Amino acid sequence: METVYCCRKCRRPLFREANIVPEETHDRTKYAFVKGKVEPCTSHFLKEPEGWMKLEDQEGKLVCPNCDTRFGSYVWSGDQCSCGFWVVPAIQVPKSKVDPRKVKLQES
Repeated sequence: METVYCCRKCRRPLFREANIVPEETHDRTKYAFVKGKVEPCTSHFLKEPEGWMKLEDQEGKLVCPNCDTRFGSYVWSGDQCSCGFWVVPAIQVPKSKVDPRKVKLQES
């Protein structure tokens, strides 16, 4: 079984868990020192764009290819996670915009 993340509105699969930057790799120490506390991550950041994503400008919105609902954004120069970690490039998907679903792995 693997986890895929689907559009919250139409349930179309958008990306796989394997393409998410693991939260355990976020170095929060510097930001926590400045802010005084560590905030939880509210977004997923993708390691690389999915094949169907058209990221042509320096920054923009991610929309579901099925229902055109906005579910995230991207900034090639990077952006900061709610926990303080900087991600470059930033392909950011708020956790509230997608639903995780367990699916069977396809055998090749």
